[in-house]
Amino acid sequence: MSNTTTLTVLILAAQAARAEELFATLRQAQLPVRGSFTQQPHKLVRAHHCDLVIAALATELPATAITEHYVNLGRDLPMVVVCDGTQDPSAVLTLLSAGSSTLVHAGDEAALIRAVRREWKLRAMAGQIEQLRARLKLSEHEIHELIGQSTTPTARVRDTNGQHLDANAAYRSLFGIPEGTALESTALLDLVAPEYRDAMRSLIDNNEARGRAPELDSASAAVSQTQTATFTATDGRSFAAQVQATPDVQEEVTCLQVRPLESVIPATVAPAPHIETSPAVSALAAQLIVPPPPETVDSALIAQIERALASDGFKLVFQPIVSLHGDSQELYSVLLRLLDDNHAFRVADDVLESAAQAGQLPEVDYWAIRKALAVLNVRRQLGQRAHFFLSLSAAALADDQFLIWLCDQLREHGVRGSWLSFQINESAARAMPELTEQLALGLKQIKSRLVLAQFGLNPDSELLLTNHTIDLVKFAPSLTQDLIADSFKPGRLRHLVQSAKHAGARTIAVGVEDETSLGFIWTAGVAYVQGHLLGRPSSVFDIGD
Repeated sequence: MSNTTTLTVLILAAQAARAEELFATLRQAQLPVRGSFTQQPHKLVRAHHCDLVIAALATELPATAITEHYVNLGRDLPMVVVCDGTQDPSAVLTLLSAGSSTLVHAGDEAALIRAVRREWKLRAMAGQIEQLRARLKLSEHEIHELIGQSTTPTARVRDTNGQHLDANAAYRSLFGIPEGTALESTALLDLVAPEYRDAMRSLIDNNEARGRAPELDSASAAVSQTQTATFTATDGRSFAAQVQATPDVQEEVTCLQVRPLESVIPATVAPAPHIETSPAVSALAAQLIVPPPPETVDSALIAQIERALASDGFKLVFQPIVSLHGDSQELYSVLLRLLDDNHAFRVADDVLESAAQAGQLPEVDYWAIRKALAVLNVRRQLGQRAHFFLSLSAAALADDQFLIWLCDQLREHGVRGSWLSFQINESAARAMPELTEQLALGLKQIKSRLVLAQFGLNPDSELLLTNHTIDLVKFAPSLTQDLIADSFKPGRLRHLVQSAKHAGARTIAVGVEDETSLGFIWTAGVAYVQGHLLGRPSSVFDIGD
C-alpha cells in the first residue's frame, strides 16, 4: 500500500491526452494523487503499487477487454469506471459486477472528484486501521509480558466453568499447578468451594457478556468486578481470596487476578462445607464487613494544625520538576510542611492524615493554594516563568464551590489559570469519577491542567485515561524505587508511559534518586522527573536557585 496521505492512481485510457485531462481534473480539485497511464488492459496485473484504477472507456478500449484482466488481479483493487456512452450496457454491468466500485459519466467532473475523494478517504482509513492493529498487537504483547512478570496470581479463562487458557507462575504456585502441566485439564470452578461456585460462575459469565456487548465501548466493557470465595488448591491447601475479573474485549475471555485474603490453611485442615459453620470464612466475612477500628487520633497534632490555620503556621516548600525534553518553563511541585512544637518540620503525609481525621482537610488545601498564588504572583512579576503544581484532596474535589472559589482567588492575586496545574490522587478519581470529570472541564475553561497523581498502582490504572480528560500523570513514587533491580517495574512503567501517550497525557516520574533510574526513565519516554537527584524541596526564598 502506498502512503495513505497520497493516492497512487493508474489511469487506463485509449489516448494519453484523455489521461492528462483526468489527472488535471483531480489536481485542480486539490486531491493528493500521483500515478501513471497505460493503454494496455493486460498491464493491470502489474498494478501492485497502485491504490486505485480509473478506467476511461472508449471505442478503442471496451469494457470487455478490461474485465478479462481485472478479474485476474488476485487483489482487491478499487476501480472507477468513466463511461462515454458508446459502450454496451451489459458489458459495463459485467465490469461493475467484477468489483468496480463506481461508475461515472464522461464529462461529469464533480462525480469523478467525489468518487476519487471517497477512495482516498477509505485508503487513509485503512492505513489508520493497520496502525491501530499494530498498536493493539504491541499492547497485547506488552500485557502478556507484564502478566508473566507480575507477582500477582493472574490467569485468563473462558466459558462459565473457567477453563484456563494461560496463567503466570504466581497463579500456578498459588493453586499448586506445576510448571509444564497443561492448564486445559484444570478449570477454575474445580478449585472453588461448592458454596461459591454459582457466584464465581456468574462473575465469569457476566464479564464475558460485557466483553461481547456491542453497545459498550472497550473502556466501558473492561470494568473490573470482584468476588470473594474460598478455594482448594490441587495439593489440598485451602484459602480465601478475592478474585478480580476483567473482560478481555479483544479475545472475548476473562482475565482473573487472585489475591489471598488470609493465610493458606494446610491440607490437613479440611475446609468447612457451609459458610455459617466455617470459623475461617466467618472471620473473613467479619473482616470484610466490619471496618477496622480507627487509628488513635493525634490530638496534639490536630491542635497544632488548628493553630497553624489561624496563624499561618504552615510552610510551603517547592521541588523542581525537570523536563527531559527541553521545556523552558520553571515547573515546581508545591509541598506542605508544619513546624511542630519541637521546632521540627512535619511532612504532608503526617499532617494531611490528621487533618482528614479532624475534618480540616479542605481548610488546609485552601490555605496552601492562597499562599502559593501569592508567591506565584511575586515570582511572575520578577520575570520568572514559574508554574506551580498544587495538590487537591478528595474533600476539596467533593466541594462543589471549589471552582468558584478558585476563580475568585485567581482574580484577587492576579494569577492566570495557565500558570497552574492541580493534581488529585488516582484513588480520589476512582471514587468520584463524575466530580473528577467536572473538575477537568472546569480547569480547562480557566486554562489550568489536571494531573493524576499516585498513578499506576492499580492493574487497570490506564483505563482512567480513557474515561477522563487528564493532562498529565504523576507516577506513584514506588514505581521508581529499586527500578532497575525489580524485574516487573521497568515493563510496567513502559506500558504506562505508552498508555499515557496514546491518551494525550504527559508523564512525570516522582522519587527519582539515582542516575541509573534516571537514564532508564529517559529512554522509556517520560516527559518530566521530580526527585532529590535533581533538586530537593526548598523554601520560597530559595526558589530561584
